[in-house]
Amino acid sequence: HDVKWYGELNVGTPPQTLTVVFDTGSSDLVIPSTQCVANPGCTGLQHLFAPEKSETFTSLNGSFRISYSTGTGVSASGNVEIEGLISRDVIAVAGLQVQDFQFGLITNQSAAFGVDPFDGIVGMGFPSGLTTGAQTFLGALYSSGQISQAIYGLYLTPQSMGQAEISLGGVDSSKLTSEINYIPVYPVTGQFNGTFEKIYVDNRTTNVSPNYVIYDSGTANIVAPKNDAEEIYAMISPFIRPIDTAGTYGIPCSKLEHIKSSITFMIGGHKYIIPPQELNVGTISGQPGICQMLINSSGGDQEKSLWVVGGSLLKYYYTVWDIENARFGLAQTWHSP
Repeated sequence: HDVKWYGELNVGTPPQTLTVVFDTGSSDLVIPSTQCVANPGCTGLQHLFAPEKSETFTSLNGSFRISYSTGTGVSASGNVEIEGLISRDVIAVAGLQVQDFQFGLITNQSAAFGVDPFDGIVGMGFPSGLTTGAQTFLGALYSSGQISQAIYGLYLTPQSMGQAEISLGGVDSSKLTSEINYIPVYPVTGQFNGTFEKIYVDNRTTNVSPNYVIYDSGTANIVAPKNDAEEIYAMISPFIRPIDTAGTYGIPCSKLEHIKSSITFMIGGHKYIIPPQELNVGTISGQPGICQMLINSSGGDQEKSLWVVGGSLLKYYYTVWDIENARFGLAQTWHSP
């Protein structure tokens, strides 16, 4: 399922190329190293950075540990941890280069991380979320004068279309078919914490209250408070049921033809639609005949549990991530529903 978008990152001198995910939900740049080979979490990766082969690499006296929650896949199960050494080297993306950039060199990571089809993560969140350094990669591009604004645009597309792109330092207006609708975000944890006003199933209003939500390109699915998830599912089909204790829901795959509903979010006074084909995430390993649904519940206390909205909505719109002005924007593109 087309729920992750990758790009290439060059590290070191001469450059070593790694595949990375650009993740709006985290702030650190982390890449796996050849020092992680013995660790089961690194065995599945395509590329490992070899610091000893880079003339510009420096290891600093410091280690780090970061835990990622929803960003690494679709199942609702637990956290993924990485740890390693704080390091510096030349980092380049699409011809933009930062000398002596401080990042995390992974020497140990959870096995679940190694199964992902990317090597490292470029955190695109706010600097308040940093663990490994004083600057995000976007911040370093801005402070070194290579981009004129600390902002980026994401054109995430369904896989069948291809042509997804990230635009660093500005917006690719050729992709827009509407004005950009901005909402303020509150970057307390380095993430894009915004709000929504209402949720509809088809054109029917749900009883879901307005709430805070993390808009996160690195999350494939949607995470919602349990009561809200069940309210929405009850309006879609009586066959949707919890299938584990971690907050995952499923439906017998034979009943999928009943799933014709779209889910619409009202954000900043405008409606944004997740079309029906997004609701089925695919079959579940170990549970033959059961298909996983898009929304996982975050469980816990309704007051504290919050929403995370990921690629299933974002890939149908052009999104603008404005670090400088602490706001998040959405615009229609020609493939929006």
